Amino acid sequence: MSVADGKSKLGPWLDGLGLSLDDAQWERLETYLAELRKVAEKVNLTADLDEDSWWRRHLADGLAAVKPLRERLGPAPTILDLGAGAGFVGFALKAAWPEATISLMESSYRKFQFMNVAAARLGMKGLRVFWRRAGAPSPVDSFDAVLERAVAPLPNALRLAAPLAKSGGLVVAWQSDKPDASEPALKKALAASGARPEDPLPYRLPGEDLDRWLAFFRKDQT
Repeated sequence: MSVADGKSKLGPWLDGLGLSLDDAQWERLETYLAELRKVAEKVNLTADLDEDSWWRRHLADGLAAVKPLRERLGPAPTILDLGAGAGFVGFALKAAWPEATISLMESSYRKFQFMNVAAARLGMKGLRVFWRRAGAPSPVDSFDAVLERAVAPLPNALRLAAPLAKSGGLVVAWQSDKPDASEPALKKALAASGARPEDPLPYRLPGEDLDRWLAFFRKDQT
């Protein structure tokens, strides 16, 4: 799959989000996917081996968050992708937002190894990979935002992510359904984590008719 393929699949959709990528940014995304292609069929990095889906679902999920995060965090934040998996969200964010410092934290050693190689191949300053399980202390004190995509059910994910966010920082979760802060388990997790919900943001992936949601939780100032 070429850069032109990526532009044809995501370019008009990104225009609708108010986000545009230059040729160098498209090249970074393709470089990342080229590294993934080399090993994905031999090593279990992702259950989804459909390259079209890599663009339209996985990278698109990360790109959908760029503008909302910029609006909430400013021009050059520190961001942790918790339970990064094969790195789709974190690499998409870094490619589209080079000023941000992106850290990827993953417990699977084979995925950690892959992301290290891919990060070295991209050669971008401010892209770091850590081998740690969710719930373990981070090697960095705290982050402006902690992201989670399919790490755990939302209440559990919030408990894991919130301790890694700075005072006043964000936890951001990708959700299939609009989160309900009055739901008992989530309400309990919010109280325990010292976070409060902000308005969730609906978005749609390319070619989809149903909303997905970015859920935002602001950690209380201490």
